[in-house]
Amino acid sequence: GVAPFGITVLAKNQDGIKELYKVLSSIKDDGVCNLIDLDILKKNRKNLLIGSCGNMGALYDAIAKSEYTEKIAAFYDYFEIYPTKDKTEKDIYKKIFDLGEELGVPVIATGNCHYISSDDAICREVVITARNLQNSDNGKFFVRTTKEMLEEFSYLGNYGAEKAVLKNPQILI
Repeated sequence: GVAPFGITVLAKNQDGIKELYKVLSSIKDDGVCNLIDLDILKKNRKNLLIGSCGNMGALYDAIAKSEYTEKIAAFYDYFEIYPTKDKTEKDIYKKIFDLGEELGVPVIATGNCHYISSDDAICREVVITARNLQNSDNGKFFVRTTKEMLEEFSYLGNYGAEKAVLKNPQILI
């Protein structure tokens, strides 16, 4: 099968880098996006960490549609949540955080960064426009300070924000 949703793949070590190359070599371009062969990923994941890819992942989609299954959650080593101003997304991320707490799966707050500062968004917009893509990010994929990340995830409460921003990322190291 192929992954029609986003995933984050991190290498744990040098062996993981070799496994990651095998996975990357299996990518197929269907003309719309690049698809990873999940069978190859499953065979080569011993030294890899698989993340749920925030609002682009299957876990987010399943929870948003109230179609969550334990099989979906079991595929990931950690759940990933992104900064957002959208109330619906925050509600879904809160459910993902609570699910992670329930299942003992670390929930990691990541910036989903594409550039250093929000001013750099224009460069990405030029590329997106040049490629005729319909994917404006409104300058939200920039590197945030720890304080800014804690503020972004304050809707999880102090405990949740500190766990997702500070504590859980250290678990993966």
